[in-house]
Amino acid sequence: MIEAKLNLRLAVTSDDALAYTYEDDLLNRLITAAREYVEHYTDKCMITQVWELYLDSWPDSNVIKLPKSPLQSVTTIAYTDSDGNTTNFTDFYTDTASEIGRIILNDTASWPSATLREVNGIKITYSVGYGATSSSVPSAAKTAMHLIIGNMYQNREAVVIGTISSDLPLGVNSMLDTLRLYDGA
Repeated sequence: MIEAKLNLRLAVTSDDALAYTYEDDLLNRLITAAREYVEHYTDKCMITQVWELYLDSWPDSNVIKLPKSPLQSVTTIAYTDSDGNTTNFTDFYTDTASEIGRIILNDTASWPSATLREVNGIKITYSVGYGATSSSVPSAAKTAMHLIIGNMYQNREAVVIGTISSDLPLGVNSMLDTLRLYDGA
């Protein structure tokens, strides 16, 4: 919040930013909207988040690609059989180094052969994000968020009448393209 207030020139110092609380609700919504846009556009989570992925069946290969990035860790893989019994699966390792995080079977392992519950028989819980605080977020993402927040703060309506406008060269999407996740598959 302090960074946004300083960027919008609502404050000159961090102390001023803490004292200026008149538009905190609005600024919180703008910050959230900007973060959500950046995360959607890049397919990456900025701050550490816990996600769950549900699958109906085990993959045909020894790899499960996770849809959110950057992967920090896989907490659990649990599967529920057709009788309703839930078991944790642990015979895997995680690839956190690749652009798209992956779960990979250990060399001699195979996916469980139990008959799974018909829908959402597998639940994978995992953590993604650049880190626990905004200091971990790449500068390009932060700068793009500041541009988005500034634009939404200045233009609070859906339509601006009587002006000619254009996107900034090297604007938001150009900046985020450096972080965007592209799956070559």
